Amino acid sequence: MTELTMPLSFTRPPLSANDRTHWRPRARIIQRVRHEAATRARAMRWGPYKHITVHLHYRPRDRRIRDASNIMPTQKALIDGLRDAHVIPDDDGRYVTETIPTIHPVDGKPAMWLTITPGDPK
Repeated sequence: MTELTMPLSFTRPPLSANDRTHWRPRARIIQRVRHEAATRARAMRWGPYKHITVHLHYRPRDRRIRDASNIMPTQKALIDGLRDAHVIPDDDGRYVTETIPTIHPVDGKPAMWLTITPGDPK
């Protein structure tokens, strides 16, 4: 199966399960994340696919311990952006398999990227 990679402009997750942000600024952040995913997916000519497996990657700037599941809200907004770009028909389990994000060891500059694998779930 082919794995497609989308580099992201974020150097740290813009959304976290630990955030206690008011709904209005949080909605703006979600909109920005969705827009980036949709714009990049269109530019990369992704889709349409019947099913994808999604995996978010994060390489932090320091060696602090992080919980990978805390960045799931960022992954959710990215998947919504893929749906906005018509990469998938919808963002439910029939069309998307989500994996827990991977936090990579510190190695160079901080970065985030999204990978998708088109095709039926295993």
